[in-house]
Amino acid sequence: MAKPPKAIGLVTEMPTASWWKTNRHLVLLVLGVLLGWQLSSGSSGADPQPAKPCPTHTAPSPSTTVRPLPGLTHTP
Repeated sequence: MAKPPKAIGLVTEMPTASWWKTNRHLVLLVLGVLLGWQLSSGSSGADPQPAKPCPTHTAPSPSTTVRPLPGLTHTP
């Protein structure tokens, strides 16, 4: 428990601050830096999934003909 203020003539001396009150800004700074580092590192604890290959596109067979839509061709 904190000591009561000590009287010095007509002026009273306030009791000294606790360790927490003196150093709480440093403790919160360190916790904030550690939490920010943990969040920014991206380590979720799960193994990353392997990338799925994209489907490949094949060229059309030679028997397939591609005709433009009517009205979209430009004739000089």
